Amino acid sequence: MKTTTTTPPLRFGFFRSAADSLAWRFGLTIGLATGAIVVAMVWIHYRTSREQLITQARAQAMKHVQVAAGYVDETVGHVAAISRALAANEESRGSESADPALEAFLLNLLTSAPGEEVYSCSVAYDGQDWRTPAAFRRIDRKSSPRALPASSDFHDPENDWFNGPKRLRQLYVSEPYFDDDGSRLTMVSVSYPIVAKNGRFVGAASASMELSQIHELVQRIRLRSEEDTPGADHDYAYLVSRAGRIISHPDANLLVHKGSTGVDVTTLPEGNIIRATLTGTKTIGEGENQRMIFWAFAPVTGWKVVLSVPTRMILAPVRRLALHSAAIGGV
Repeated sequence: MKTTTTTPPLRFGFFRSAADSLAWRFGLTIGLATGAIVVAMVWIHYRTSREQLITQARAQAMKHVQVAAGYVDETVGHVAAISRALAANEESRGSESADPALEAFLLNLLTSAPGEEVYSCSVAYDGQDWRTPAAFRRIDRKSSPRALPASSDFHDPENDWFNGPKRLRQLYVSEPYFDDDGSRLTMVSVSYPIVAKNGRFVGAASASMELSQIHELVQRIRLRSEEDTPGADHDYAYLVSRAGRIISHPDANLLVHKGSTGVDVTTLPEGNIIRATLTGTKTIGEGENQRMIFWAFAPVTGWKVVLSVPTRMILAPVRRLALHSAAIGGV
């Protein structure tokens, strides 16, 4: 019997499987490489945009606090004009004691000044016993048109509204204080020295303002929209006095009020550097709690306007852009 050898048919499945595997691995490699490129591009773009945003935010925030410092000085300057007028009047009269003519002048100045800017006007004479009517006269929005005598010895060192201009012989803005004797409001006094022709200190002419207007001005300072309430999770501004006490802040517990002279700025994380330098920027905290601090000096008052901004708020646009770019790259 003749034996016939049969050649098996060719099978191409193995080759197709190998080719498919090679193509899959090639595609995977290309995909991973493309993904790596996209991630790298997104990261580079994020870093570049991040630095640009921070630079822009710093410039914008510094402009805000510098303009606000100017407004603060301008507002207090309106009150200072009353003090200057009082001092000039007393120097021209050569008077060293209170009299009916002074009371009439005080009343005229107070009624002509805007109520939101000037709460009271007063003159204190250095050479007089504070308990006598000739030593002191004050008219405020509550007592008007009646003039008031001194309620305590204005010569006491704690009364910087009197001793400040006496010591410096120039315009002086007091530290904030709670007016427990009269208005029962938080006030500052703007005083000007009364000086005799021979240079001798005669007394202090003073006008006081209630701090609510300054507080409202400071709370309007924002790096972004005013729709959100300022607070720890948002940007907010505050004001620091010449001596370092907090004058205005979203946290009312830090402010001057009855029984408290206010909190020193050095109790805040950024307080030491703000107290030590006139103008600057500082980044504090880490991660989601990181904040950027900006402050500027108001030369007339000696106060500092401070703006505190969460870094994540500044970087929010570029983070959204980075996520959007990564999503597009992954399609």
